[in-house]
Amino acid sequence: METEIEIKLVIPGESEALVQAIETAADIYYSADKQLANIYFDTPDRQLRAIDTGLRVRTADNVSVQTIKTAGRVVGGLHQRPEYNEPIEGSRPDLALFPADIWPETIVPERLEKQLVPIFSTNFRRRSWCLRFDDGSEVEVALDIGNVEANHQQEPIAEVEFELLKGDPDHLFGLARTISGAVPARLGHLSKAARGYRLAKGETHYERCPLVPVQLSLDMSVEVAFEATLKHILDTIQHNEQSFISCPSFAAVEALYDGYQWLNSALQAYQDAIPLEASETLRDELQWLLKTLAWVPEASFRQHALADKAHQLRKLDDRKLLKSRLAEISDSSPDETEVVTLLLSSRYCQLVLSFTEWLFEQGWRRYLLGATSRLNEPVISLGRDTLIEQWQQLHLLYAGHEFTGDDYLKKFPLLRQALQLRLCFAALFSNEQGTECSEAWLDLSRGTAEWSQLDYLNAVADSLALTDKKPYRRWLERKRNALLHALEQSRQSALDDPLFE
Repeated sequence: METEIEIKLVIPGESEALVQAIETAADIYYSADKQLANIYFDTPDRQLRAIDTGLRVRTADNVSVQTIKTAGRVVGGLHQRPEYNEPIEGSRPDLALFPADIWPETIVPERLEKQLVPIFSTNFRRRSWCLRFDDGSEVEVALDIGNVEANHQQEPIAEVEFELLKGDPDHLFGLARTISGAVPARLGHLSKAARGYRLAKGETHYERCPLVPVQLSLDMSVEVAFEATLKHILDTIQHNEQSFISCPSFAAVEALYDGYQWLNSALQAYQDAIPLEASETLRDELQWLLKTLAWVPEASFRQHALADKAHQLRKLDDRKLLKSRLAEISDSSPDETEVVTLLLSSRYCQLVLSFTEWLFEQGWRRYLLGATSRLNEPVISLGRDTLIEQWQQLHLLYAGHEFTGDDYLKKFPLLRQALQLRLCFAALFSNEQGTECSEAWLDLSRGTAEWSQLDYLNAVADSLALTDKKPYRRWLERKRNALLHALEQSRQSALDDPLFE
């Protein structure tokens, strides 16, 4: 049995710059160029998929090898999975050749083997290089170009994998940084098997992943919960990356932006246990990314105003002029094209790599100076303290007499952060103490975002040469009065039904 440790980069395709970067990275002691044909097997009811196990038969140069990969771990672009390989005759798996102890009690290998059917295949050319570094570490670099096929449909394969053969895993990250600096690349979150199973189900589009609470358990320590939280958020972000790449949409851009804001809030949530200096470089790069995407909220205002044939503007006499102006602004503003460039940029790839490496190596421990007591405490204490503090701040902030729209705008950043922190810890309490987020707090968030949109539309309209601005002012006043009434109702309900108790 081997534990496969690898990093995968998705690339546009093979290029001279890519090959040169690989071949000059370290000493090459072996290289090969093969065509690989792979058939993946499972039962019709997907018993192997249910236990996160992949089974394939690979044929190259008339030699067949069966491989089984059992449940592993994916962090960012780093894949760790136990792997078993056995040579076989023909193209049908022989499960008796694998160790008997790899199967869970629910699986009987002999019975399973009789039910196996081909599910999908991958066919690709693999150029590989085995590199040896000065410290004796060895890494195999594999450049795969081809297709995954199922149900008479195909998806392209174009990726570089770095697998640690022996030695220091740091070389995996170093190589990935070198390659991402030489050619456009992004971290590959999905394995070929995961893509094949999706294609076999007819899923060619990757739906956006909503922000959902991190699944923590009461017996987790602060450190384990911190790692689980960052992994969960990175998984969400990378899923939405894939959603955007497979079918670019502004909704996917919004999901990515929200995910990185959540990541920023999660780092703050654990700052009492994880020293700030431990994540300083990561947080600086995260701020760069959020500033790079700072155009997203305004673009969101335009998108929602123009959506569904400008339904929101339907009672505005000058809606055609306003729509035209919004479209002009959109044409000269950043859009999905810039996001494609960003996701394939070296700096973005380095940021995701740095988070992955930090998690893999537990990079914060270098800053603890032997004091790990807070990390070993039950996370429920930190979660309770954090949510109670947020609840108290929100109640102080939103208490009082009638609010104006500007009052809601000023308080919005803390409300947004509180909702993101709830996603970090709510799973610890929801079953016992009813701490699921009140709909009223979510209504406040949605209503305040809508108020921001009206402010933006007002600024755009003020720049237009309207023949008579009175109808527009009356329209805006009606919208604001109705929204402010709804916000006040939500505020009172939220104060009576708190975020945390």
